[in-house]
Amino acid sequence: METTRPAVVAAFFEAGISRATYYRSPLAKTITDLLQALDTPRSQDDTLTTEITRPKRVDRALRFQHAAGQREMSATIAAYADHIQALSLRNAELEAENAALREHLGQADGSLTSLR
Repeated sequence: METTRPAVVAAFFEAGISRATYYRSPLAKTITDLLQALDTPRSQDDTLTTEITRPKRVDRALRFQHAAGQREMSATIAAYADHIQALSLRNAELEAENAALREHLGQADGSLTSLR
């Protein structure tokens, strides 16, 4: 009976009958049984709501997947940027060290020989 409460409330709300009046009615059990029956056809509103809800649900799932992909790509790009920055700093250090060694080689009194 819990599953039919929203349908019962909606039906009686549309009819202008309060829930209390419905529940006091001798027909309450019969109407509830009819709403619970498997052969009760769904209303056109329920069918249309389902048809509208399904694409919205799929769209929401696709947007969630897209956003997750975007976040993953952003994280990957940030990691690559960090690596590039670290490698650029290390490259600058090595170039400075290389320049210092070349200068030291040029100032040597002949005891060092360049391999180039």
